[in-house]
Amino acid sequence: VGVSVFDGDYDNLTNKPTIPTKLSELTNDTNFSTFNGNYNSLTNKPIIPTKLSDLEIDIEIGGGGEQIVTTNNVLITPKQFGAVGDGVTDDTLAIKECVDYCQHNKVAMVLDKKYLVSSTITITDTLKIISYGGGFNLGGLEWTTPIIKIEGSLGSSYSLSSAIGVGSSTLPVKGLSKLDWALLKSGKSCLAQDYPHYSLGVTTATSAGAYYGEFVQVANVSSNEVELFSNIIFPSYDSNAIATKVNFVEGVVIEGLNFYNGKISSSNHYILTQYGKDCKIINCTCEDAIIGNFTTFSNCLNCIGKDNVLRYEVKDYTNYYERNGFKITSSQGCMFDNCTSYNGTQPFDITYVGDS
Repeated sequence: VGVSVFDGDYDNLTNKPTIPTKLSELTNDTNFSTFNGNYNSLTNKPIIPTKLSDLEIDIEIGGGGEQIVTTNNVLITPKQFGAVGDGVTDDTLAIKECVDYCQHNKVAMVLDKKYLVSSTITITDTLKIISYGGGFNLGGLEWTTPIIKIEGSLGSSYSLSSAIGVGSSTLPVKGLSKLDWALLKSGKSCLAQDYPHYSLGVTTATSAGAYYGEFVQVANVSSNEVELFSNIIFPSYDSNAIATKVNFVEGVVIEGLNFYNGKISSSNHYILTQYGKDCKIINCTCEDAIIGNFTTFSNCLNCIGKDNVLRYEVKDYTNYYERNGFKITSSQGCMFDNCTSYNGTQPFDITYVGDS
């Protein structure tokens, strides 16, 4: 009396309980509570649904055969962190908490609703954001900062002990470690040979005003120099050149994200990537931009924007530089493929920034 007995089926041969092996054989637990914005008091982590029946999105919606769920078949959405997703309620805090959780746990973040955001969403580690009809409502705000900022960083700088030439496979510096990435930058030695018909920043025919440089990776380290995985591209670096360690943010993918109500300032970017490596911005859209840059790669390596569409609100606009749709600055191996900018004054811009 008082003991619960097994009330399922038994295998005819072994006389042991038959364990379900297919999703269709499972009975849903109607008493399960989904995350309502609270945190587990012991772990201080969001309480995440653990059964497929608790999810609002079908897990079979992945594109290109890519895995978009955790090992427990759980999709992570901002609604699990308290977001409303009605396009009216400010969901910025929930979005940021969701990004932090997904970065830390190396799982994909899925957007299926329209979320109002009011400040920059910063990504500093590998992350995949996949949107299926969802996106960010910008609230008609006058944005002065990027909406999404994918951001690596710079470390210490080291001077070259001697000059090197094109094709060199070694770098005469101390301080870098094996597998480190570094930004090798010349002294301010670039001139404008056809000035004033052609100028680059403050560069003239007699006054150097720009640098050149490239990214290099350390293969091995010896006492006075480092060996590189690839040879130097530019003709020469003298003793004024420096090598600065780069802490790339790598492998960030943003796919299918839509932006709405895009009233932003001229200094802003929708998606700005700085010191990013192997990042991808794919199939993202904005249909009502007024001004601003849609996608910018700055000091990046091997990043790509593909199949993105930007449509500015009106055709005639006088400020030439406020509608640079797709921009690459001071980067290496980056590209835009099949990206479209409507009504823009300068759809694509490849240039350099400041001292880069």
